[in-house]
Amino acid sequence: METEKTLRKGRDGEIYIVEKLKTLGFRVFYPEDRFSFSDRILLSPDGRFYFAQLKHKNPRYKRHDTGMSVRQYNKYLEEQKRYFVKMIVLFTDDTGSIYGEWLDNLESCNPVVDFNRKDNYNMIFWLVDKLKDYKELFKC
Repeated sequence: METEKTLRKGRDGEIYIVEKLKTLGFRVFYPEDRFSFSDRILLSPDGRFYFAQLKHKNPRYKRHDTGMSVRQYNKYLEEQKRYFVKMIVLFTDDTGSIYGEWLDNLESCNPVVDFNRKDNYNMIFWLVDKLKDYKELFKC
């Protein structure tokens, strides 16, 4: 039951971010299987394509950071290099804020790797205060 609730929350977060990106003039595409590492493909108003990873995650309480599995992060880095297309990682949370960073710039956002005992894998986290508002990332 918890997994279904988490998946629904993630889908709702993706839809929310997509709707906000559309208000900035982006066209948003759902990738085919060969791009399954990317949640969406974005076409900016000036004609540039980007891969987008969209996540709904509330920041951790003590450190006020957010993140993903190390395996996912490394996969995104590999695929970005493989396809020569920039990837943006955007988070939303229960406040409705949207923030993130270009994948190449996440290293400068004070990453911390922690072991997730519940799910038995390493996670990488970035301080929310070091991430940028999504409009700033696109210079809107």
